[in-house]
Amino acid sequence: MSTTYRGMPSTDFGPKVGTVATAIINAVGSGYHVADVLTFTDPYGAGSGATAVVTSIGASGTVTGITLLTLGSNYATGTALATTVAPSGGSGCTVNITVTGYADAANVLDSDLAIVAYGATSAIALREGTVMVGLGQSGIINYTLGTPIAGLPSAGGDDGRMLAIICLTGYAHTITTGSSVINGNKHVLTFSTPFLGGSAILMAYAGTWWLMAVNLCSATS
Repeated sequence: MSTTYRGMPSTDFGPKVGTVATAIINAVGSGYHVADVLTFTDPYGAGSGATAVVTSIGASGTVTGITLLTLGSNYATGTALATTVAPSGGSGCTVNITVTGYADAANVLDSDLAIVAYGATSAIALREGTVMVGLGQSGIINYTLGTPIAGLPSAGGDDGRMLAIICLTGYAHTITTGSSVINGNKHVLTFSTPFLGGSAILMAYAGTWWLMAVNLCSATS
């Protein structure tokens, strides 16, 4: 089912970022103990602070039960997220999570269309939809964008996801990724000054952001 928004069809634009709502065991690992605390990692580097306590274990210290402790922020729904453990000892436990809400809720312009405006918040956590940068800023902001996950969305990957980034101010804001993550040989997008409305359309495939179109924006290595 679709609805209209300013003349455009609405659809599901992929994972929304926010706090962890549910967590289940994906891989059981080994060497764990009851009461160990697992911290969920985020392949994008944006999510942080979500933890769970080990409530039951099996043979060889495999994790058979967990309960959420803290919900964290800036996570996206995903599968097979790696974990770290305290105290140290166990290894190999991964989790599947779902999330609720947005980490940057005050600046969500439309949750159905996944349109988020970022001001001074520098880490772009949205994987798909429309990102507006420079909201309310009077100077250059250096934003970061995580590396897309290789693989189909049905398997927890990002292949085929489209992300539009639009500059709301006339400053030379930058978007920085990991080395060679843009087009396989670049990692910085810079918007042109003093113009408004610079934009970059990116598609994720095989762990790389591929530029589909740019306007008043350049990509450099």
